[in-house]
Amino acid sequence: MSSPLILFWALYYNSLKELCKNSIYRDDDDDDIEKLITQIRNGIKLLSKKFTKIENKISQIDEDATYFFENEIEQFPNENSTTSNNLGIWFDENKHIIFCSYSLYYFMKNDKDLPNTLGFRLSNGAIKMMELLGAEGNTELDEYLQRSINIAYSFSNFNYLDVNTNDQDIFVNPVNKDINLIVLIITSYIGFVQHELSSMLIWKCPYLTRIRYITMYYSRLGMIKIRNYFHNLNKKSFNEEIAELEQDLTKFIKKGENLISSEFRSCMMHYGFIDKKTNKPAIKPEYFCKTKPLYGLVESCFHGESFEEYTIDLSRYLDEIETYLLSWFNIDESKLKMLKIQE
Repeated sequence: MSSPLILFWALYYNSLKELCKNSIYRDDDDDDIEKLITQIRNGIKLLSKKFTKIENKISQIDEDATYFFENEIEQFPNENSTTSNNLGIWFDENKHIIFCSYSLYYFMKNDKDLPNTLGFRLSNGAIKMMELLGAEGNTELDEYLQRSINIAYSFSNFNYLDVNTNDQDIFVNPVNKDINLIVLIITSYIGFVQHELSSMLIWKCPYLTRIRYITMYYSRLGMIKIRNYFHNLNKKSFNEEIAELEQDLTKFIKKGENLISSEFRSCMMHYGFIDKKTNKPAIKPEYFCKTKPLYGLVESCFHGESFEEYTIDLSRYLDEIETYLLSWFNIDESKLKMLKIQE
């Protein structure tokens, strides 16, 4: 499970650096980790690029993965097929998609052990910062962990499926493979956050809300790019099934409008409470409170709505998007392999 966790370990590392005021902890490896964090965040940020760039990147990943699995490693081909599997999909016990190998493939391209190495380095760096704060008798860390970590969490058993992306049986909708793969990656990001990361952390944890927002923001952007592509496609040659997909995507995009705020986005992306556009504090004086999660930022950006109310709305919206996106895939549950986690 180290691969799905890497993106979130990286962001958690940055959250701890923020707590440490950035200058408390320093290590020879720190600059290197900072660069890796930026690169990892660019994985989900790909969804903010132009549609053609997203499509070309996914197409290249698919091409590279196919070559890698056909030429670099030995494996059994699909049943009744001479082609090799080139994509792995992970599921939780309830069959939610929580990860796909394409999400991190470009980090594995030159070093197949990099995900494990990187996950260790990020987690080790975070642990060292925790130890440093604890050694100084700083109770701020204890308070941070108490409102962040769910100590009752334990890993569930996971299910795994090997597929070949040229096998169209897994895809329900009559659209090209690259679009289906973009939707799969979006679904896996949302699924992991909603069903694994959210179980590891207390639901009021500000870090979890930050991750949910980042995931929602870029996933919604990806959906907008796909919707616009369908719209332009139908201008050239109308297709009723494509028109229905465009309508479905538009409906879910509109549902998220009230959860978007440029000030809130700036703070969630840049680990601070200064709006980068205006260079002014994003928290309004009337809402500022040291005991509130995010100190009143949510209330300031969303017309007085409380952190708790916003968190519930955000999580519910992600669940709705996930349910819809899962309908894009036809998963043969009889082919899932159980991966048991050793206690």
